[in-house]
Amino acid sequence: MSVPARLLISPRAAADLEELADFIARDNPARAASSVAELERQCRTVAAQPELYPARPDIAPQVRVAAYRRYLVIYRWLPESAVVRIERGLHGARHSQGQV
Repeated sequence: MSVPARLLISPRAAADLEELADFIARDNPARAASSVAELERQCRTVAAQPELYPARPDIAPQVRVAAYRRYLVIYRWLPESAVVRIERGLHGARHSQGQV
């Protein structure tokens, strides 16, 4: 088993998680925290196996997308530095092109 890549969260992705928590908290504050924790766990899963998910050059260079429930984790896999940089965490209903 290989060592997970170093995981970086972009400021925009951090803002996405905060917006998600605020949106869910309007109806269910307890679920808001667990939803964000689940997406953060998915980000760590991506870092453990970054090549598992499909490349999406139609979105941007070096971008891959991991689906998790109704959400998309959009990230860059930078193998030369063993870094996974999470760029966005979006609801699947949002159009992903132009979001990175």
